Amino acid sequence: MFNSLRTRMEIYTVLAILFTAGILIAVFSYQLYQSKLHLLDALAGKQTAISKTVLEKAVSQMEKNIFSFTRDEKLVGAIQSGDKQSISALVSPTANRLEATGAATNLRILGLDGAVLFTRNAFDASNISLKLAKESVDNVIIMRGLEAVNGHPEVHFVFPMTEKGQVYSVIDISMDYANLSSGFATIAEAEFLLFDLQGNLLNEVDPKLESALLESGIDVTRFAINELEVGEKALSVVSQPLKDHFNNTVAYVVTMMDDTEINTAQKMSLYAGLIAVIIWILTAFIFIKIVFIKSFRPLESMNSVVNSISQKGDFSQRIPVESKDEIGVVAVAINEMVETLQKTIAESNRVMNAVASGDFSQRIKGHSKGDLETLQQAVNNSTQSVDHTMSELLKVVGALANGDFSVRMDRSIEGQVREQVEAAMITMSDVITQVNSVLANMANGDFTQRVKVEAQGELKSMAENVNSSTQQTAKALDDILSVVSALSEGNLTHSISARYEGKFAEVAHALNESLQNVSALISETRNGVHNLVHNVEKIHQGSQDLNARTQRQASALEKTTATMGHITETVKQTTDNANAANQLATTARSQADAGAEVMRSTIESMTDIREASHKIEEIIALIDSIAFQTNLLALNAAVEAARAGEHGRGFAVVAGEVRNLAGKSADAARDIKGLIENAVSAVEQGTERAERSDQALQTITEGIRKVSDIVAEITAASGEQSISIREIGEAIHDLESVTQQNASLVEQSSTSSKDMKEDALQLQDLVSQFKV
Repeated sequence: MFNSLRTRMEIYTVLAILFTAGILIAVFSYQLYQSKLHLLDALAGKQTAISKTVLEKAVSQMEKNIFSFTRDEKLVGAIQSGDKQSISALVSPTANRLEATGAATNLRILGLDGAVLFTRNAFDASNISLKLAKESVDNVIIMRGLEAVNGHPEVHFVFPMTEKGQVYSVIDISMDYANLSSGFATIAEAEFLLFDLQGNLLNEVDPKLESALLESGIDVTRFAINELEVGEKALSVVSQPLKDHFNNTVAYVVTMMDDTEINTAQKMSLYAGLIAVIIWILTAFIFIKIVFIKSFRPLESMNSVVNSISQKGDFSQRIPVESKDEIGVVAVAINEMVETLQKTIAESNRVMNAVASGDFSQRIKGHSKGDLETLQQAVNNSTQSVDHTMSELLKVVGALANGDFSVRMDRSIEGQVREQVEAAMITMSDVITQVNSVLANMANGDFTQRVKVEAQGELKSMAENVNSSTQQTAKALDDILSVVSALSEGNLTHSISARYEGKFAEVAHALNESLQNVSALISETRNGVHNLVHNVEKIHQGSQDLNARTQRQASALEKTTATMGHITETVKQTTDNANAANQLATTARSQADAGAEVMRSTIESMTDIREASHKIEEIIALIDSIAFQTNLLALNAAVEAARAGEHGRGFAVVAGEVRNLAGKSADAARDIKGLIENAVSAVEQGTERAERSDQALQTITEGIRKVSDIVAEITAASGEQSISIREIGEAIHDLESVTQQNASLVEQSSTSSKDMKEDALQLQDLVSQFKV
């Protein structure tokens, strides 16, 4: 594409400059990009540290307020009894204070199963699955951390409420993570945005920032570092997932920091670097262009002179010498070479023009050196040799015109001219002599002679035509003789396969047609005899095989008849056994149904016992309550008796006795309640086991019913099988009679096929004497 050395060097130089500039720009841009990444990474780390600090502070404030609940006995009683109205009345003031002071946004009291006993959030369901609460209950520890509720991330402080080491409820003080955004923004001096897992904004921010972020198409639901322009401000946008206490992503945090001054400084630095690189490229290109122009001007002159010589053959052009350096020395040498070549070529043209005009006396004059001197001598010697050769050639041509083939050129003439002329004279003489000899032998019936002289052109064609005619005639006679000789010996496979023309072709065609007709007739006869022998052989062999199989079949039928008798007896016994098994299965099914009915009655009785035990348990609870109230009344009576002094001393003794009796009644009621509970537990276990036994009996009954049905089906099938076997026995007896008749017919057929085979073999021997 670029054949010019100057163009290639200019292109390579420009590419090298551009490549170097590209590397510089890439390195500079990469450094700016890395500095930006480091800055944004630092921003992300700063955001994480600030978030951690604010969370720890929020949890610390929650922890200071939690213990006020543990000392409120009324609240403890309300929680244990599940009285939501009392819980709300007791907890609401504290919840209002926490919300007013900014220590928390919600306060929840949860049951062990996640049931919500109190909450400030109207969106909370009646039951909340809070993993932190479950961890607190399972391990009886305080849990602190982040977890999402209703799709909103919240900071939780979870405290387990216990009595005697047993957790009966959980208090959850929480702060909506979105409410902490103002604290994040103040500390980080940046805008803080919180998005849920679907990309919906959860906190309130500047509408312009929200609109610009949504219109930019930035995906906030993944970790990413982006840039955003809002008006004249350049903002760095860092989005990262917010992980809860269990390392699950519950939201996405986006921090937007104003980097306008940093971006402006980076752009100015980039533009300054680009301008410096462009100036360097232009300066280097102009300098190299000037150097190339001055260096390649003499080379362009040399190229013009050389092109003029190679394309136009013009040796009059000369290279201007402008300097004495290496290029100037080369220019002087080329000019001298062109001068010498011009003189030598002019002399050679003069001599060649004279030779072309028939003047062989001209020679190159002057003195040359090296290869030019060799060229001068070669041209002069060639001219002299051509002059002598032409004289001798005229002498030979004159003799040939007179029919004299004995004249030869002078031995002093060397080269191919003399050899070719002598070879031509000898060849013509030999060809004419041998052609005369071959034609004379053909007239005497000898077709073995050929023209053996190697010649070219018309002489070669004449010799080849004579040889071809002789060879074709001899070959045709040999083919006819071969076919006729084979035919006389009964061999019909020979034919004339060579292609001939004229009368030879007609004779060959007629002879081949005759041989084909005779051969076809013999072949059809031979094939018919062969097929006849083959078919008779198969009939004979088939008859023998059929006879043997018929005998075996008759024997097998006899054995089958005997076996069917045994099978009939066995099937009869099987039918009897199946009937007996059917009766036993019916009896077992009836007994299993009766056992299942008894078990169901047992279960109903145990259920009645369990209900009665529960009623007794309620009565015991009532007795316990009456004893408790009696105890209170006795206590009040004792107090009143103490106030009455001496007059109430006897009454105080009676009240004390009543109080003791009430205490003993309560203790007895508790003991009876324990016994009843144990009895109820035992009854429930017995009921459960009875139900499992009932299920097992039902399964057994169902299995027995299926077995009974299967045995009935076996009985019916055995009866049908007995009838079928009886019919099979009768059919086998008929088949045995027919088989005996077939055996007699097969033996007669085998004898006839053997006689037919012997006659066919005799006919085959007669036809095989002909070869086709």
